[in-house]
Amino acid sequence: MLHDALPKPMLIDGQQVSTANDPLVSINPAKGTINNTISVAGSDEVDRAVQSSARAAARPDWRNLQPHQRAAVLLRIGEFMQLARETGVDARGARIADGWLDEAIEAGHGKKYHPVISRLISA
Repeated sequence: MLHDALPKPMLIDGQQVSTANDPLVSINPAKGTINNTISVAGSDEVDRAVQSSARAAARPDWRNLQPHQRAAVLLRIGEFMQLARETGVDARGARIADGWLDEAIEAGHGKKYHPVISRLISA
């Protein structure tokens, strides 16, 4: 069974990245149908992702979190991404929200990011 959809891009350093590499095809083993096709990273994309993660790890607001706290943040991000998909929020809207988060962190409000973002979104 062939899948006509373009491969889903990767998210590297806040940008959606697609490659010319053969995509990874995820198949539902129970039904034999294709779940998704996903872009596959080459060495350049891996290097960019490693550099981006090193920059993120160097930030004290992330570095100082305990593993379970990081997991909670990542799960919450996943929830926000799902909500964005369900409500039709475009990538531009996500970039704006990301800018708000950066501003909140730079202003010293990183530990209060959820309330800060909530206030900004409702404004």
